[in-house]
Amino acid sequence: MRTFIAVPVTPSRELKQLLRRLDLMGRAIKPVQSDQMHITLKFLGEIAEQRVMEVAQAIDAACTGIAATSITLQGLGVFPDRRRPAVIWSGIAEAASLVALENAISSQLASLGYPREQRAYHPHLTLARVKAQPPDEFFDLLDEHAVESEGGNAIWGECEMDRVVLYQSQLSRGGTRYVPLATTALQKD
Repeated sequence: MRTFIAVPVTPSRELKQLLRRLDLMGRAIKPVQSDQMHITLKFLGEIAEQRVMEVAQAIDAACTGIAATSITLQGLGVFPDRRRPAVIWSGIAEAASLVALENAISSQLASLGYPREQRAYHPHLTLARVKAQPPDEFFDLLDEHAVESEGGNAIWGECEMDRVVLYQSQLSRGGTRYVPLATTALQKD
């Protein structure tokens, strides 16, 4: 089964408004469904069903003593680049808590044979996929709120980082669905 580890995100009012705005830009942009939003911590790829329990236990161990907190969504960006956008994302202000969480999980999973990423972890929230050339209105929005610009200060709201989920990614004709396999709650004050 194809799996990944993530922090689920419940969209704020501001984020819902942004998603509606993107949705109104036509079929070129397909926003992520609200109930499927998450910030990926680690992509595992294909794993055997028998390994789900040991991965879940490693996540539990990595999250021991890590406090739940709020994270702030801020600015807009695109992958791979502005000329050929395929993914629209929001940055994370003060991402140190997510970076620490990813590091703890990667350390635990390395002992099970899941290699660490060679690239530095830069958390983001995927907002939409780009299916065709976006309208000029999208590029105006991107220019106004680009992460690396002054407008990148646009805040799309706060969300709680209160649990970590091991998801299975299921592909179907209707699109990809993310099915929770195991959930670890973070420590509440």
